[in-house]
Amino acid sequence: MNFLGHAVVAAAQDDAPEFVLGAMLPDLAAMAGFRFREVRAAEPAAGVTLHHRTDAVFHSSRDFVQLARETMAGLTGAGMRRGPARAVAHVGVELMLDGWWVREHGVPGSYRRALDAASDVEPHLVWRGEVEDASLTRGCTRIAELDVAGGYADPAFVAQRLTRIFARRPRLALRGEEPQMVRDWTLDARSAIDASAPRLLREIGEGLGMASWYPPAP
Repeated sequence: MNFLGHAVVAAAQDDAPEFVLGAMLPDLAAMAGFRFREVRAAEPAAGVTLHHRTDAVFHSSRDFVQLARETMAGLTGAGMRRGPARAVAHVGVELMLDGWWVREHGVPGSYRRALDAASDVEPHLVWRGEVEDASLTRGCTRIAELDVAGGYADPAFVAQRLTRIFARRPRLALRGEEPQMVRDWTLDARSAIDASAPRLLREIGEGLGMASWYPPAP
């Protein structure tokens, strides 16, 4: 699950900004190229714990497994190398699910408030290894300014993000016709992902003991 999805799930349990930010924290740190070893504050640490519980349920869910399998088969069938196809099948489905949420429900206020809480959470982070330029606050500010979450509603934006994400990984970097294959996939897969999303969220809720959380209260 991507960071917006984690924010949505977390806010359904507790919309305290530091808790919601903690639920996004592993993804946000990875986006910035950093890793943290510890969070020395109760609320964001509890959010990190929820992040890992949510991912365990999400990655084993029937719909995610099926969507990822179909995506990989389609991309390799179109000629994409297996490594990039597997990566797109995983990350791409996650981003497209975020896009479905934004189109259906908008960008949650709890998500925006969580990004604003970065300066309160950052002093409690212990980074892994020697990190000279790690800044959660700067990263969250940039994500908010670029409206990354809102952009996921547009399949073309998702395709651009995937190309950019994998460009940093030599074995996964898209080349030749592969970026166009990803653009085509975001358009072709949208209806199937949109149809699966409500059922997938309910399955996540059941796995986390939140059986009645979706659809959200008006």
